[in-house]
Amino acid sequence: MSLLKATVLDFLQLALLIFGIMMIFYVPYSIVVFIEQFISKSNSSSYLLRSFAGDGAHLIVFVTPIVYLISFAFITHRRIKKKSGIDDLIKSTLVALFVPIVLFIIVAGITYI
Repeated sequence: MSLLKATVLDFLQLALLIFGIMMIFYVPYSIVVFIEQFISKSNSSSYLLRSFAGDGAHLIVFVTPIVYLISFAFITHRRIKKKSGIDDLIKSTLVALFVPIVLFIIVAGITYI
């Protein structure tokens, strides 16, 4: 039974890793598209606002993959060290997936205030 449980956990970790790799490319792209659409629909013609929003979007594009890689490395190291179960793996993965969203909210808030 323990071999089956270990196989299922390894399969779920692999599935989460593949999902995270897909999100590495999808989340920054969708954030940049959202910021560009918001700026293009904005009535503000401030060049400083537009350039700062663009720099914030590019910063998110470069930071997000690093956050994902560090998060998955931490998840794997923690699982190997503590031999933790699926609950800890899911919690850590959800935290890793929501970090770029929090970064986006912070950058968007700073940009548009």
